[in-house]
Amino acid sequence: MGKSKLFMIILISFGVIIPTLMAHVAEYDEYWRRRAQESLNNTLKAYHPEPENITASMNMAVHEKARGYDVRPQS
Repeated sequence: MGKSKLFMIILISFGVIIPTLMAHVAEYDEYWRRRAQESLNNTLKAYHPEPENITASMNMAVHEKARGYDVRPQS
């Protein structure tokens, strides 16, 4: 029983190590750098320094949509 467990551990280890060695990670470095830069640019474009204005704008939009709807419980 001990030898079969050792064999399975070695087999699984090779199954994990071999694909990692063949991954060619360096080929994708430029791709991920470009994606990271695009993500940073999009984040900076979406940033608003005054979050209170965003909240007020959203609240106003909700009030405008809810105007005319009676949401109070009926007695």
